[in-house]
Amino acid sequence: MLNKPLTKDEAELKKYGASYCARAYDSTQCAKEVADTSNSRLTIFHQCYRKNGQGPEGLYCKLHAERFKKPDIPLFRVRAYHNAIELFHVQRVTDQRYYSDGGGTAKTSQYESVYDTFKEATECLRKRAISKRRSAESLEKEAQNIDTYLESLTEEDLIDAKKTLTPPHK
Repeated sequence: MLNKPLTKDEAELKKYGASYCARAYDSTQCAKEVADTSNSRLTIFHQCYRKNGQGPEGLYCKLHAERFKKPDIPLFRVRAYHNAIELFHVQRVTDQRYYSDGGGTAKTSQYESVYDTFKEATECLRKRAISKRRSAESLEKEAQNIDTYLESLTEEDLIDAKKTLTPPHK
């Protein structure tokens, strides 16, 4: 069963409370299921007592309809593996994630970053390119050093080195 009914038909199917004493949807009240914690030993779930008329199809009270507002905040997401910038329309924000209307999520981590402006996103990608170039240059220098070492090395050097590095046997 749906926890958050979005249509009147879904609300009509919703039952509130524990399964052994569940109550049907009251069309004059908010469709949100809330917890009554006034009893210190027991939490009781029930339909919100406030008057409905807000949110999707007027099913919710003013307080619970707030979560259905869609802010549509445009953000720019930079993905590390794809080296790409995407426009990401945020509908809901939590402490750690941004949620789009289509079900996608974005978060700032080592694999992706989220920015308010296109300029910030492009700057991030530029810094990443510079870092990749430096890494490539460093790897190229290391490869050249190995090549130089191998060119100067002979089989006799390895045999001599083995003789000197091998501990004597008794």
